[in-house]
Parts: sequence; C-alpha cells; structure tokens
Amino acid sequence: MALFERDTVLEDRTTICVMEQQKLAIRISQADLENIVDGMNTELSTEDLGLYYDAVKEIAG
Repeated sequence: MALFERDTVLEDRTTICVMEQQKLAIRISQADLENIVDGMNTELSTEDLGLYYDAVKEIAG
C-alpha cells in the first residue's frame, strides 16, 4: 500500500513508519504523485516487488 505522507501529523508519521518497518506500505509525497510509477520504483527494489500483492478485495472487505 502506498500512503501519502503528511509530515505535520504525528499520528501519520508514526503509522507510516511502523507499516514501512513491517513491509506493509511505502510512503509517497505530493511530488511522487506526479509520476506514481517512478515514485514507487525509487522506494522498492526489484526483489521487494515480490513481497506485495493486489489486496483490493481484502481492503474493500
């Protein structure tokens, strides 16, 4: 999951940090939204991509 970072909100910073450590999410900035694919590729190596899967049904549920 990609989470939009808001540095001014302590709860967001804490949650994102924990989720990144558990390999559940990556953070993206407003600048990353201009080209989301390149933004995600800067955070993830090719090896890391195998750790993620499409969880749309789980999230919607």
